[in-house]
Amino acid sequence: MSRVSCASPNQAMTRRLMLPCVVVPRCGIPHRLLYVEVSPRFARVLTIWRLLRVSHHWVALPDSMMLASSPGSYDRRARKLAALKQAETLYPSQSPMLGAGQRGEPKAPNDLDVLLGGDLMLPAMREASAYRTANERERPLTRLHANLIELRGLKKHYPVKAGVFRHAVGAVRALDGIDLDIRRGECLGLVGESGCGKTTTGKAIIRLHAPTAGQILYHPRNGATDTTLDLAVMSRYDLKRQGVRGKLQMVFQDPTTSLNPRMLVKHIVAEPIRAQERLGSRALEDRVLELLALVGMTRDHLLRYPHEFSGGQRQRIAVARAIATHPEFLVLDEPTSALDVSVQAQILNLLDELRQRLGLTYLFVTHHLLVVKYISSRLAVMYLGKVVELAPTEAVFSHPRHPYTHALLSGIPVPAIRPRGGRIVLSGDVPSPVNPPAACRFHTRCPFALNICREIEPTMEEVAAGHWAACHRQSEVERLVKDQFG
Repeated sequence: MSRVSCASPNQAMTRRLMLPCVVVPRCGIPHRLLYVEVSPRFARVLTIWRLLRVSHHWVALPDSMMLASSPGSYDRRARKLAALKQAETLYPSQSPMLGAGQRGEPKAPNDLDVLLGGDLMLPAMREASAYRTANERERPLTRLHANLIELRGLKKHYPVKAGVFRHAVGAVRALDGIDLDIRRGECLGLVGESGCGKTTTGKAIIRLHAPTAGQILYHPRNGATDTTLDLAVMSRYDLKRQGVRGKLQMVFQDPTTSLNPRMLVKHIVAEPIRAQERLGSRALEDRVLELLALVGMTRDHLLRYPHEFSGGQRQRIAVARAIATHPEFLVLDEPTSALDVSVQAQILNLLDELRQRLGLTYLFVTHHLLVVKYISSRLAVMYLGKVVELAPTEAVFSHPRHPYTHALLSGIPVPAIRPRGGRIVLSGDVPSPVNPPAACRFHTRCPFALNICREIEPTMEEVAAGHWAACHRQSEVERLVKDQFG
């Protein structure tokens, strides 16, 4: 392998060198060795760190020194040469690219050296983690906030208009004062009947819908412990300028309608990357292939349209598009409702693996209680725009403290020859969110309602460690259900 002598910019512009590059993804495990063409006309940042080897030497350059751009003016090429010279100044004994470097015994670093910081690790590499993005490396390491998202009194009202001049005569109270904490790295399940506000909650958090009132407190990973952003009051420009858009993503319920039927898979997955980053065509294709590999797809699927895939494969493409921008938070809006049972298990296993591997946080919206029991660590139950119970998943299934939760659990189908007793059938229909009942919103259908339920709205109270319920009779609900329904 030849060496490059950069005595003058004009002479260096005509010399090219093929260097191997180890790609270190966000999971931190070097898993692929690529040959990259390094020249003043072509320099690309592939990942967080670039490990280059010339002859017997290895050199690692951070992203801030390697300028990813297309062929441009002489000034741009000169800046690239200056970045390489800066690297030689920082690490003169380990950079053979410019000038004469020391020649030692050939020793290629293995994965353990790269991860644990052996003798071959450069000082700058020890200071940064492979999990941190380019923006995060410029900030000191700090203790992360325990909660990623905090909802405080969140409301979303849709106006009801009538008349010739379309005056607002009312409002659909899809969300009417939600207080909820979503912990970093967890999967929080959100269940309830249709129309109770589950999907609206997810869309309001990621600002697809602007909230009417309340706070959406977001604690970013790249900020200090006291760094908090109120997404409810931020404009679209501020969301994009501060990089919030790429950190909050959503996987929609129906992949058939959420994927553009006129776009190839490679363009569908690459679209959010183009909106957030500036990459060349070759680096963009490599990123798309890495994302498809994460969801269990290959290069053979790049040049196909969505209608050529099955439902499970389309959902995998939707997941790959959602994680393309390295998000911290994903809203999963019933991602398995339109899939077969066997395919549902594959998608759930994939989502759980990605959560652990990439450090994601999920808000899992679903009607299927057994699905949410499998994947969620905590469970929130909603009814008519309110959260009525919040607890660890096992606690909700073993000791529910709200009558509505008991009714939902009794509706889980159980394969049995004989009919199962104890089915709680709620009377009446769900009230209209335009004119919800006063006080407790469940009192019109609750079999255990008292006069206080019609006069005073119950508040969320902690009935056990981490178990919250909004019911005046939460201490005796289990006994009442057993006495009346068995």
